[in-house]
Amino acid sequence: TYQLGLQDPYFLDSKYTLGGDIYRTKRDWNDYTEKKTGGDVKLGFPLAEDLSAFFIYRYEVQEISNVSLYATSALRDAEGRSTLSSIMGSVTRDTTDYRPDPSKGGLSVASLEIAGLGGDTQFARTLVNHRHFFPLKWGTVFSINSQLGYIANIGHDIPVNERFYLGGINTLRGFASREVGPRVVQTNVVTDPVTGAVLSSSQDYVYIGGNKEGYFNFEYIFPIAKGSGVKGLLFFDTGNAWDEGESFFSSMRYSVGTGIRWASPLGPLRLEWGRNLDALDGERSSQIEFSIGRFF
Repeated sequence: TYQLGLQDPYFLDSKYTLGGDIYRTKRDWNDYTEKKTGGDVKLGFPLAEDLSAFFIYRYEVQEISNVSLYATSALRDAEGRSTLSSIMGSVTRDTTDYRPDPSKGGLSVASLEIAGLGGDTQFARTLVNHRHFFPLKWGTVFSINSQLGYIANIGHDIPVNERFYLGGINTLRGFASREVGPRVVQTNVVTDPVTGAVLSSSQDYVYIGGNKEGYFNFEYIFPIAKGSGVKGLLFFDTGNAWDEGESFFSSMRYSVGTGIRWASPLGPLRLEWGRNLDALDGERSSQIEFSIGRFF
């Protein structure tokens, strides 16, 4: 996996931001392997003192392979190579005091992505996110992060790998990555190759993703070593992803936990542990995760 990006916030000494990325990723999920090779071009400009707009064109070649024998029909149909060509527009309002690690203010982002400008993948995806920071006594901060998302098909079924899957350090902590949302039972049967007799059988759960998502993260952040940039936190997360026929917030998942964050010379580091408060059959009761790159 690699990514190379360049961005000039004052292109040719103007108010415009111009940038781009090229990347190649490979991820091995439970039921398939996903490869993506592509790039994007970005153009941004200010609308007001704390308001800005961005437009991003993305072109991507996607390949789904190594699909499980017991995968859903939608996933088996998606096996092979496809291309995505999309344009996304977003509006951002930023009133935070320090973008890398805020202690007060808010950050709101609303975006709309349309895929189908060429290529063979078509959908429309809307995301709305808001995070707010409230300074408290003794250098502590209370923050609330919220996100809603909706993806609609445009003439074709929503691609399996573009649907909403929650779980993990950036959405719902205490749950395994991509294991929150609609799921179906998968039965695995092993038979004798000669007689055809069933030797063993087992059941697993396959997460099929939703066309809607909503989640909220509540955090209490406190300093541990101010001079070194080390902080601790306590959190409560709730949310879910929902499929067609289900409404927003028709069912919610919950977790609590704690963690440590360090503004290190290598970049922001996060080590966080979460406990799943309503573990379903096949789910872990807790999850510990580490990440580098951003605090929120």
